[in-house]
Amino acid sequence: MLQRKINLCLWYRYRIRCYQNEETKGIVNIMRRKVQEFCSNNTRYRKITVIPFDNKELSLNIEYKNIPFDIDELNKKSKNEILNIYKIVRNKNELNKLPSDFLDNLFECTKKYIRCLLPYEIVKIYKTLNILKKNNKDLNLLLHQHIKRIYKNFDIISISKLFQIYTFSKSKPIYIIKKLSETFLNNLTHCNKPWCFREVISIYSYFKINSPEHIDYIFKKCVPIIAKNIMMYTPKDTTIIFYSFVKMNKYDKILCHAITKNVILKIHLYDFNQLSIILNSFAKIGEKNNKLCKAICDQIKNKMKTGKTNTGLGIHSMPSSSKLEPSNIKHNGSNEDDTSNFREKKLMEMKIDDITKHDEAIIELNENETECKQIKRCENKNDLLENRILKPKDVSVILNALIKLEYYNNETFNCLIPFIINNICKFSPQSLSNLAHAYSQIHIDNTLLFDKLANESIMKIHKFKNKELSNLANSFVRLNIKNKTLFTYIIDEFLYRSTIGSKFQTYKFDILSLQQFAYSFSKVGLKDEKVYNILYNTLIKKIHEIKKMKKKNKINEQNLLLGNNKNQTNSCSDIMINKNTNSLLFRTNEMVEKNNFDFFFISTFVNSYSRAKINHKNFTHFISYIIRKKKQNNNEILSNQSLSSLIYGLTKLKIQDKKIYQLLLKECNEKIDSLQPFQIALILYSFSKLKIYSYKFVKRSIQILSMNIHNLSLTDLSLVCYSLSNFLYRDIIFLYKVQKIIFINNYEFNKTNVCQLFNSFTKLCFYYKPFYDSIFQKIFAFMHEFDEKELSNLVFSFIYYFHMVILQNYANMEKATTPSVIDLNANGHKNEITYVVKNQTDKPNEEIKIKPNTSSKIHTFDEKIEEDTVINNDSKHNKASHLLRENSPNLILKNKEEFFKNELNIFFNLIFILNEKYRQKLSLISIYQLQIVDLYLRAFFTNYFSFPNYLKSFFFKCRNVKLKIDDYVLLSSKMHRNISRYLNAVGVKHKSEVIFGPYQLDIVVDFLENDIKNKFNLNFDDKMNEENHSNNVIYKRKGLENEVVVKKEYKEKYNVIEKLLTKNIVIEVDGISHFYKESYSRTLNSIIKNYILKKFGWNIIHIPYQEWNQCYNFKTKLLYAIHIFKKILHINRDTVSPKDFIYFMSNENGFNQQSTNNNDASENMSHTKEESNNFMDQDMPIKNTDKNEKTEQEEEKSIPDFYTIDEETIFLNQIKSRNMFQKNIMKKLRKDGKMKYDFNIVRKDNKTEEIIELSDQNSKTDIET
Repeated sequence: MLQRKINLCLWYRYRIRCYQNEETKGIVNIMRRKVQEFCSNNTRYRKITVIPFDNKELSLNIEYKNIPFDIDELNKKSKNEILNIYKIVRNKNELNKLPSDFLDNLFECTKKYIRCLLPYEIVKIYKTLNILKKNNKDLNLLLHQHIKRIYKNFDIISISKLFQIYTFSKSKPIYIIKKLSETFLNNLTHCNKPWCFREVISIYSYFKINSPEHIDYIFKKCVPIIAKNIMMYTPKDTTIIFYSFVKMNKYDKILCHAITKNVILKIHLYDFNQLSIILNSFAKIGEKNNKLCKAICDQIKNKMKTGKTNTGLGIHSMPSSSKLEPSNIKHNGSNEDDTSNFREKKLMEMKIDDITKHDEAIIELNENETECKQIKRCENKNDLLENRILKPKDVSVILNALIKLEYYNNETFNCLIPFIINNICKFSPQSLSNLAHAYSQIHIDNTLLFDKLANESIMKIHKFKNKELSNLANSFVRLNIKNKTLFTYIIDEFLYRSTIGSKFQTYKFDILSLQQFAYSFSKVGLKDEKVYNILYNTLIKKIHEIKKMKKKNKINEQNLLLGNNKNQTNSCSDIMINKNTNSLLFRTNEMVEKNNFDFFFISTFVNSYSRAKINHKNFTHFISYIIRKKKQNNNEILSNQSLSSLIYGLTKLKIQDKKIYQLLLKECNEKIDSLQPFQIALILYSFSKLKIYSYKFVKRSIQILSMNIHNLSLTDLSLVCYSLSNFLYRDIIFLYKVQKIIFINNYEFNKTNVCQLFNSFTKLCFYYKPFYDSIFQKIFAFMHEFDEKELSNLVFSFIYYFHMVILQNYANMEKATTPSVIDLNANGHKNEITYVVKNQTDKPNEEIKIKPNTSSKIHTFDEKIEEDTVINNDSKHNKASHLLRENSPNLILKNKEEFFKNELNIFFNLIFILNEKYRQKLSLISIYQLQIVDLYLRAFFTNYFSFPNYLKSFFFKCRNVKLKIDDYVLLSSKMHRNISRYLNAVGVKHKSEVIFGPYQLDIVVDFLENDIKNKFNLNFDDKMNEENHSNNVIYKRKGLENEVVVKKEYKEKYNVIEKLLTKNIVIEVDGISHFYKESYSRTLNSIIKNYILKKFGWNIIHIPYQEWNQCYNFKTKLLYAIHIFKKILHINRDTVSPKDFIYFMSNENGFNQQSTNNNDASENMSHTKEESNNFMDQDMPIKNTDKNEKTEQEEEKSIPDFYTIDEETIFLNQIKSRNMFQKNIMKKLRKDGKMKYDFNIVRKDNKTEEIIELSDQNSKTDIET
């Protein structure tokens, strides 16, 4: 019973302590009465009263009386007494009462006791020195020496206190710190105080002590203990420990997890300054924790909500908690009323009830105590949140850290906007730039906020650092906010700092800030060359500074290595010098890493200069030099983003350096599998603009793009199609996929996409009626938005479309007449490409096989009809043409205007807009295109003169513009010049690059000569020479009828006869650009040119590059030229007499050989007289007719090396440029039979039957060898 009474008494006393408020006076009085009754009854327990007494004041006064002022008396004092004096002196009021020289006397007196000082006594002395901010060098030196002697005897608390004093006093004894930290770590088992760890860790980061061994040892020892006892640590300890570890670049998952745990569970105790430091340190190491970010964001939101409620109710502070909802926060006053009513009811119950019911009352109070505690905790948290101040710097740091961690919480950013606007004057320049950067990264474009930021930054523009200024400009540009006043101030400040202010240390730029300035200036639209020249000059200066820094680092490192290798005793001064050099090296390495001019910076500079359209010669040379150096010497690797942007920037700058592009193309081929689809599209577009084609890269890129075609946007698709059309790479399967994806996804088109897709699909000859119907609708919608270049390209693409439809209908007609597969080319090929084409009347899909043409020919529909009517007069062809006319698609030929009614309507509208808007601003390229369109319309449409008058007048004006080309030889290719030389040698006199409207005809035949026998010393019989001596004939074309080709003197002397050629002949040299890549099919551009020239009465002879490249020596090229001569004779067979060129048949055995018999020559003469027409149609094979062995050997010698070369010579030629290792491997492979050369080899046993055969079987517009 007694024990129960005692417990009850103790409980009442506890309740008295808890309820010492005004609201609980009644409860306290009742409890006091009951305690008095209980105490009066029990005489054994007596009340003991404790009177409070402060010993400090008394002790100070007593000790002050014992302080001597004289040095002699101070010397008589003991060690403890002097230490007590140090304590008294800490109080400034007491110190002022003492004389001025007292401290110096005190320091002199302590010197004799230094060797007998204990560690905690040393700390006391240092503490007073730190408080008084007095530094006595002699005393400090003696203390340091004493610490070096007894550092092992220091305990953990004294070490931590001493480190704390060092940080405050900014004294940096590195050797002592290292030794004391070693003793601290050795005695770590006895330490349980968090602040001790804090001081040891923080001193290394604060003084930037470069000692990796000690830092690693501290990290290994301290982190497990910190993680184990993390909940014991205060917010101050955790922030300092984590910040210092991050600064020293030492962290792991255990530490990060422990810090996050402490922050989340004790977040109501943290200040916003501490939260900002912790979050910023997490952002530096790149460790993202969503729970931590969410807890900090919630804390900020609750703080902003309390501010709103305070302003609404007019109260200075209002409690709010992170766990409470906004509805609960509004009704905090009602919660307080409920608690007060609850307590009053309990008091009334206690007055009425007897003492016997104490147990029940205690139980009820214990049950309801938890509710009261929870309410009080909420009130305490709200009070703590109210008392915490949210500073502008903390806001900027937190938001910037959230952006770095990629935690995009729009609510926190939006709720802080009013706070930022109201307190914008309190933000520093650094915080202003950080705010702008954060809001630009999250893409929150609040006009009021950014206006305030711009105005405040203009006011403080001189206080900004270079990094902050560049960051501010870059963030405004990222949101496309082009504030003219702000950017004028920024540009002026940049110009001042880069010219006059470059002398000052604070105004020195780093490479990152220069890169951001270049990007922002180009995005704003600044096109002042002076600014970009200054930017370029500052960049070069900075690069030279970095080079000097690197050289100094190398020299210092070498000196350090030499100093370490010397086996001699170093003095203290040498040790200090080594330490200083180590620290300098550490700093310079950091500076070099920050200012590293890598490929990302190069790409941004190139893109910014190309965007501003500034072609600075020195800049282009510098960029090409840097890229070469980095790739060839250093072999630096480019990131995918920098690679794509660099190539795109170089194309815009138009830097013509093939070596750079070869290096970048090699890099693209290596990295193509890791590139993103949009990056591949950008690289393809840039290479197509540069006209750099790589089959391997293009093929692989199309494979990757076709696999990821669903991830591509419409702009990427249009760019890829446009680049393929520039490459002339015709991949019909990919184009079919593109149009399918466009139909499925229903993309939103813009004018550039429409223009690019229509140009590329028509140029690559891909026909699909529904796709073009949708494109025509888009063209009609964006008709008035196209610029001059786009309108001219669209108008030019319409002629591709018209001709493509004709080709397609012709293919359908031939398919209907013949069951075999349509071959648009003349000859077949093994590789076939199948693609799906739909008819106009929505018929089921049909597969059409297109085979590449070895003879490099595509017949148009009109060409076929001409050939059927003029050349071939057989009954089969007549029947086929009759069937074609009866078919419905053949109606296109009769009434093309009716068939293309809708397309012509759009076409006329485009011409009208081009005429009205841009007739005075047309570029030369667009005039060239319009001249071709004019020629095609007049050739294609029979009712051209019934077209609108504005169209005819517009094309008439375009037709009158004439382009003057002075040096045609420069424009012609090497192949063209070579062919021209051989044709002149044969006797085909011609003109090169003859202008015919917009076209330049390669070779136009002027006249023919028959003096080839005199040039090449062809030996004929005497009779043959006598008969043909009088026949010196010149055939000139109709245009030269009135002109004198040969002078009268030579005419009379050599009996020259002039005759006329009735037909105009053009020899077209077909290079690579006349064919689609990796195929033998002609491009639509080449087909249209052929079609127009034929319509205007030209007879065309084609020389494809595939055939000319096979003629590798003089003899074969000359034979090929003779064959062209024969083609010309065949075309003009009505007017040319074969007698004038009989020596072609008589000299069958080749050049420099005698004819066998006179009878053979006379037989040939009579044979040609009888059959003159057959002569023109026959081929001219060169055969071995002689039977003697000598002539056979001579003929074998005259055979080209390409046919007589044996396997051994091929093998020796291949291993010429190899090294010894490769040569041995190739020889072994040849011995084993793994390396064979079965092509182009003639066996020595067999005789060659035919060397070269130039056939003229079809003798149409193409040549077949």
